[in-house]
Amino acid sequence: MINEADCDRPWGETPNPEHYAELLKKTCETIKAIDPAAKVLFSGVSFVRNPYGYLEKAFTAGAGDYCDGVNFHPYQWKYVPEAQLRHKVAELRELMKKYNFNKPVWVTEIGNSSGEQQVQFVHDATAAALKELAIDPASRTIGVIRDDENFCYADGIHMQVKEFLPEAKKLRPLKFIELAALKVEDCPAVILPGVEGFPIRQFGFVRDYVKRGGTLIIPGGIPFYFNVEKQPDGMFTNAWLTRQCPGELHYGWEASWTRQGVPANATKIVPGENFPGLSSRQFWTGRFLTAENLKGNDRMIPIFCGVQGEYKAPVAALYRLDSDLKGNLVLMPGIQNECSSEEMQAQLLPRQYLLLLAEGVEGICYYRFRAGEWNRGREAHFGIVRRDFSPKPAARAFETLTRLRPEGSGPVELSTPAPGVQAAAWPLPDGARIHAVWSTSGTRKMRIAGAFETVTDFLGNEVKLENGVFDATPGILYFRTAPGAQLEFKAR
Repeated sequence: MINEADCDRPWGETPNPEHYAELLKKTCETIKAIDPAAKVLFSGVSFVRNPYGYLEKAFTAGAGDYCDGVNFHPYQWKYVPEAQLRHKVAELRELMKKYNFNKPVWVTEIGNSSGEQQVQFVHDATAAALKELAIDPASRTIGVIRDDENFCYADGIHMQVKEFLPEAKKLRPLKFIELAALKVEDCPAVILPGVEGFPIRQFGFVRDYVKRGGTLIIPGGIPFYFNVEKQPDGMFTNAWLTRQCPGELHYGWEASWTRQGVPANATKIVPGENFPGLSSRQFWTGRFLTAENLKGNDRMIPIFCGVQGEYKAPVAALYRLDSDLKGNLVLMPGIQNECSSEEMQAQLLPRQYLLLLAEGVEGICYYRFRAGEWNRGREAHFGIVRRDFSPKPAARAFETLTRLRPEGSGPVELSTPAPGVQAAAWPLPDGARIHAVWSTSGTRKMRIAGAFETVTDFLGNEVKLENGVFDATPGILYFRTAPGAQLEFKAR
């Protein structure tokens, strides 16, 4: 009927939930008159804005009486799906319960794009900054945030550190709390996730590390833009926009929605004056860095600049701080990390399905089946097959999941056998059982107790284990057991 009715685009004006409820009523009555068995779903609401307020007003206007279920689009472009996805479903169900709306939940759009990642841009900007700072990544230890408690990973669902900084030979995983005792001389630089959400309760550890002279690298997105806030159920949601971080770390940023005269689309990318040898493929960007919060002898050194007409500002810069802060920042908000590799897309697909199935979601539709591939951008590379219909790895991952969870399988139950490790299990129609195990980021050594028949990876390949020991990675391993057999997974 209408897609993402909570957005301006389908209406051409500010969406009105009362008007949508009226449209839904007339549409439902028309469809049911033709085919009483047809299912009518509430428009798939998006998360461009928080959709729950729109839904509540539509329910108040009676929309719940004219649909067979609620449908929404909880994309997980920024964060590992284990951080937020289940909470989004639970929050929707809580709202439905408030209005005595006991009907199914559907997800008719979810997925990850395998569009182009700006690996070369991030590599060149990071390498240039580290050379300027005389930090040799081949010989020095580089910290990489891997914090299971906050689902916060520099090696998350986008480009991996080894991809954009292959020169780094000594990568040290760090929790935020470990930054408190981290000696800068032992670990002169730390890489944070290149996404715009951050658990603001951990900000003090980051600030103090920079204060002591450490270098912070954030490979994409406006730094510390949203507070990713922990909820009572252990999941996270994007909360209020944080304002204090730029002032406390002495950087600044601007965009078309913050200041008049800033272009929404600067497409020419040029090197900063200190880095004349750098070059970059031209790409769209509308987020820029400023020097407005510098203090004392702080300096902002542009690495790459975006240009549109007379406007020119850094899209990647090195902040050399020499005031109350003695460290450095390497920031590159000019790119937004919204795409994953084809392998990561395949790893994420079954994880998202299992998380949704565990929450009782009745129908799940991946967006989309075939990728359009009309350009290098995000929207053109959703889908599990390519434009020529050749399968991506995600197609094999989907086939593997559907084969191992056939029609008639029982409910999915989730557990956390070790920090950073997730498990799902369900009974098969023949009484056997499947156990799926994966990590939210990186490799975790695990051991298994109990008898199993087969082990299959997320792409359907048979796996052989020695002495019950295996690596939990972001790609699921599926263990099949005979009826009645018990399995237990533990950290090694």
